[in-house]
Amino acid sequence: MFVDKFGSDSVLVVITGDINFAGPIRGARRKEIAVVLIHGTSHSRDLKNLVDESYLFEDVIKGCETITKEEKQLNPAYLKVSNLPKEGSIAPIVNRLSHLSANCGGKVEGVVSGEAVIRFGCKDDAQRALQ
Repeated sequence: MFVDKFGSDSVLVVITGDINFAGPIRGARRKEIAVVLIHGTSHSRDLKNLVDESYLFEDVIKGCETITKEEKQLNPAYLKVSNLPKEGSIAPIVNRLSHLSANCGGKVEGVVSGEAVIRFGCKDDAQRALQ
């Protein structure tokens, strides 16, 4: 779909080492799209032969700042959601808030009296969820 939508002026970056991506890569190459492969140490050599450029994942992230899960959890951020329905079951409210915030790492801590609190790993995650 990417290949059909964006055409030959694009660059397709594939992060995998799995040979099962050979078909889509061949399709991109037929449409003259440049393909860059970022792979781990255990990758298919055949896959590497299909692409224009390939890089070892460890080399790509070398020098990047890393934050461990423990460090990230040291500064959680909380988001208060108000004006929620006070009557009825809270299960649909929790489900909807969880659905809206999960992709940013949010976890619904509780819903009481029309207000909910959602915990995020850090302030940046909470701000991203607001978008």
